[in-house]
Amino acid sequence: MILLGAFILLLGGCIGLASGVMTIDRLPPEVLAQARQIEAQSHLSWDLFLKIFAAIVAAPGLILIVLGLFVRRGGFIASILGVVLTAIMLFNLASFILNALLPSDAGQREWRRAGSVLLRGP
Repeated sequence: MILLGAFILLLGGCIGLASGVMTIDRLPPEVLAQARQIEAQSHLSWDLFLKIFAAIVAAPGLILIVLGLFVRRGGFIASILGVVLTAIMLFNLASFILNALLPSDAGQREWRRAGSVLLRGP
């Protein structure tokens, strides 16, 4: 659990680092339109949106590390919370995979397939 939390925390850190490096002007044209749409809908700048997203991604990693430390010390409630949190994360991953694999309208299908490339290949 500690190792998984460290990896998730590292992923959040990478997204946070990307928010400083990847400005909206450097995005490809096909991604730029979606980024502008996100800015218009959320009323947040692109950099702030990525920083908030990085914090949202890193939070479960930090929780897993803390729970892992308590489980290592023999905490029963921490063990149950760790199992519940891991089950929620696995359910979320399975829903993302199914969403990417199930057919939908043609406009959104290509964006959903981006997450399934690692599972099936291009």
